[in-house]
Amino acid sequence: MIILTAVGDIFPGNLPYHVSNGIASSFFRHQGKPWATSMKACFEGSDIGLANLESPLLGEDDKPHQIEFAGSTEFAAFLSQMGINVVSVANNHILEQGADGFALTLKTLPQNGIQVIGTYTETGSNILKIEKNGLSIALAAFNDIRDIANPNLHGDFSEHNVLESIKAMAGADFKVLVFHWGNEYVHVPSYDQITLAKRFIDAGADIIIGHHPHVVQPAMHYKHGIILFSLGNYLFDLTYRENVRIGMTARFELIKGHIPKYTLQGIRIRDDYTPTVLSEKTFARILGKHEALFEKYLHMTEDDYRREYLAMWKRNRLLQRIWMKKDLLNKLPKMSKREHNLLLQRVLSLFSFRGRII
Repeated sequence: MIILTAVGDIFPGNLPYHVSNGIASSFFRHQGKPWATSMKACFEGSDIGLANLESPLLGEDDKPHQIEFAGSTEFAAFLSQMGINVVSVANNHILEQGADGFALTLKTLPQNGIQVIGTYTETGSNILKIEKNGLSIALAAFNDIRDIANPNLHGDFSEHNVLESIKAMAGADFKVLVFHWGNEYVHVPSYDQITLAKRFIDAGADIIIGHHPHVVQPAMHYKHGIILFSLGNYLFDLTYRENVRIGMTARFELIKGHIPKYTLQGIRIRDDYTPTVLSEKTFARILGKHEALFEKYLHMTEDDYRREYLAMWKRNRLLQRIWMKKDLLNKLPKMSKREHNLLLQRVLSLFSFRGRII
């Protein structure tokens, strides 16, 4: 048996208005000590600790704690100590510091015992094969959010690329796919995501794990496969509203010849960014609400599903923007001069059509 524990987005950098007190700045001050107990408990007993690394890692000479969208290379050692030994780099923020930042990240992670999935190959993603306890597991990762041009550095999501990777995983006891996909702040997947996920299970995938929406979405069982459309956030300085503070972990028991068993555990990100475990009752209430909504959508026609989903996405996106602006206004008096300047640059970039998706 192999235990695989997967968590949501880990963002080692600072958001633009958190340059003085985001993840990177906090880590610079305390090296992750306040987060350690909770995170170690999450991955305790796991053979594979899997996460999505949502920003590149830079050396201390680059002062990542003073800029946005970059973490410290020392953060890799911290993740390893917590029990994370596999990360996906196929996402929309890994190239925030360009090709050099990406290259340093790929160099740093293995030096700290962390293997990488989601680097570019001609068929999309590199395939990581792990053999342990008489089992073989193959993992690959793909990014479907293309707001930063990708010069063949990380794996791009396409149906063709994913299907080719599944073929290349032939012989593995379990095939795991990690996707950075979907729309932000929506608690159900799109119709197309469901269709593609089923197609990939039909092609031989066993587990699909999703990131990017920054909120949790229900799981789906299909034939022999398990689809987790979005695990939400795990370690992130996106805390302006309760729904982006809620994430979940998935702990899989992989036994040869058996369908994967798994348990979900809810987490909530505290003000100091510690991912703390929710009570079963609290998490069941939160996830149950989203499951009921998803079940309602699954009984719709395709046209109704698409129409209702689009309306919900637009509504949620507007609400999130309002909440973000309210949070920003509350933080303005406490911001440093540097944060004000970075925020101004960010606003100006939006007017020049260079804004990016968080």
